[in-house]
Amino acid sequence: MNLGGSKSRTRIEHLLLGRRRLIAHMAAISLDPLMIRKRSITLHGHRTSFSVEDAFLDELKTLAARRGLSFAGLIAEIDEARPLDSNLSSALRLFVLKELKQSQAETSAET
Repeated sequence: MNLGGSKSRTRIEHLLLGRRRLIAHMAAISLDPLMIRKRSITLHGHRTSFSVEDAFLDELKTLAARRGLSFAGLIAEIDEARPLDSNLSSALRLFVLKELKQSQAETSAET
């Protein structure tokens, strides 16, 4: 008596194929440079989180080093300066944009 062997096998093959596709999709996502990642940090003794793309995170770390600050110190400064109605993630991106524009303007003025 066949207990649905071919149907069961087909269902298992279908599930495995779906799983392989999901794994491949997850691998592609993790390599995506535009992926927004959630990060946690302690500010003023409290844990908080923000989400930024890797490129923004790298630039924030560079800016902190240039200013002689720890990464957390720079994030705390940005957090303190941001408007109350804005979120930290947006404030971090806008800070990076402002700094890069200012740097570009200074470079243009020197030439």
